[in-house]
Amino acid sequence: VSIFLVLSIGPVHAEDGESPFVQLRLVPEGVLKPGNEITIAIEQSIAPGWHTYWKNPGDSGAAPRIKWTMPDGFTAGTIEWPVPHKLPYGPLLNYGYEDAVILLQKIQTPAELPEGPVTLTADIDVLVCKEICIPESGKYEITLNGPDSSNADNASYFENARGKLPLPNPSRASYSEQNGAFIIDMPVSWSQGVKRYDYIPAEWGMVENTAPSEINIEGGRLTIKQQRGQRALSEVEEVPGLLLWSMEDTGPMNAYA
Repeated sequence: VSIFLVLSIGPVHAEDGESPFVQLRLVPEGVLKPGNEITIAIEQSIAPGWHTYWKNPGDSGAAPRIKWTMPDGFTAGTIEWPVPHKLPYGPLLNYGYEDAVILLQKIQTPAELPEGPVTLTADIDVLVCKEICIPESGKYEITLNGPDSSNADNASYFENARGKLPLPNPSRASYSEQNGAFIIDMPVSWSQGVKRYDYIPAEWGMVENTAPSEINIEGGRLTIKQQRGQRALSEVEEVPGLLLWSMEDTGPMNAYA
């Protein structure tokens, strides 16, 4: 059973004293245990009409930045990002979130925990955009294992958050460049009945984001071809991304990472 703990957080500060367009909340899962992991949810509630960004923001924007200050021996893992939306922005195409999103991050604890309450502090910068973009930032604290902590079941909260993460891709993809196009090739033995595919690169500059994708399935292999972006393939060791697919003509799509 997951545990919801009382936490104290500060406000996000927008420029010129404006009300923030993103309200942030940190939610810990479980209790601190020595030599273990605890997952922290970084929840964004985004004002109507505004959006924030995925790890690859697309043609403009910037991903959120999170810097933790923690006791000795604590380390933060990589952020687990929910599947983003494609966000047309004038002549550009960005990748991000509207309304609300929950990022997840694991914190590794040391073999011996400090005595008493433990405070974890996150400095968070978020760029939020509509017709204009506003950088918002704030300092957030979670006090865990303290006498004022209260327990409540939050299993459904984290189940919902993990349900929005991409699934591990059952196939290993390869990529190449040919005649100004970025090409992804992978086996797709699971593709029977799939009606729609799409691709979102996890690295900026690999493709021309606004260019259409050419998708072909032949001999049990899926090929996605899209106009190349400005970044050289030699700059990255691998080109991860999201393969979106659906067995319906319309509506939400599933995602493999």
